[in-house]
Amino acid sequence: MSNIFVRLIFVSVYCIALMFLSIICFALFYVIIVTMVFYSNLCFIVNLISFTVSAQPFRLCFMLVCISVIFLLCFLLFFVYSLFSVSLPDLANKDVNFWQVGEMEFDRLMSYDDKCFIRPGSAWRREFMSRWVKIPGGRAMMAVNQQGDVVGYGCRRPAMGVAESHIIGPLYADSYEIAWDLVQQLTRDVIGHKIEMRTT
Repeated sequence: MSNIFVRLIFVSVYCIALMFLSIICFALFYVIIVTMVFYSNLCFIVNLISFTVSAQPFRLCFMLVCISVIFLLCFLLFFVYSLFSVSLPDLANKDVNFWQVGEMEFDRLMSYDDKCFIRPGSAWRREFMSRWVKIPGGRAMMAVNQQGDVVGYGCRRPAMGVAESHIIGPLYADSYEIAWDLVQQLTRDVIGHKIEMRTT
């Protein structure tokens, strides 16, 4: 998956959890204070000062709140760092290499396509794909694992009559992660352009 999406999910979940923890701690502290005041005939300020100095529950609540706020601030800083840092580690699949499809790789691509397309071994399909991977302005990439087996491929071409618009398809892969990495490979030279996915 994309590096930024993983970090967005990770940080968002922790921030939400810590905010709920902070709210619970504040609510608990409020309930304790109100309870102490309600059942006491002393002045609220005197009771609050006495409770603050001597009550163990207050110290526990205050400590939990402080810890929650500190963790929340830390994760918010981490969130900002994740958005703007350019030196974050790559989370892509390290066991897969990506090659641009050429004449030598075309037979291997078609062998993989036969496993995915509804009519394996179709002469029409082979003729279609031989032209599809060579469309000017387009890009065709294949994913190969460490054993040398093709585990996915995808094609991108410019959309006809629409400037800065591209269409991806076909795109097949053994896993979602490989498919996502193929999308990244296919679009890395057209960043900022409109991308559309189609089944071909």
